Amino acid sequence: MCGYLAEIFQDNLIDPIDKPPSIIKTVLRLVEIVIKFLNSMGNSSIIHQASSEALVKLYRNCIPKDNSSTIILIFYEPFAAIISGGTSKIAQLGASICLRYLMSEFSNEILCSLFPKFTFLFLVY
Repeated sequence: MCGYLAEIFQDNLIDPIDKPPSIIKTVLRLVEIVIKFLNSMGNSSIIHQASSEALVKLYRNCIPKDNSSTIILIFYEPFAAIISGGTSKIAQLGASICLRYLMSEFSNEILCSLFPKFTFLFLVY
């Protein structure tokens, strides 16, 4: 549903409840919904795939690509926190899959800035 909304409304996906209305706030809220869904129902490859697709559609259609720090904050940090948190292996798996699909969409600039964080995230001591 979140991905469908992103495709239809694109950069007009603004929640009028927000004061002031902002595409960033709306996308952040939708990403949080996808994460909650992934955490509660995430024991399935179908759920992982659907969540990944929804996130990629939100990224492609709604987020301005000129602010890499906002993109990292919305589309990388929540999943990195789940992966490094270690509370649930299922949630970690789902977050890893979503992050893999999202990172395939990121620009080289964003990927270069994420490289140290991403490498550290998957290092095993």
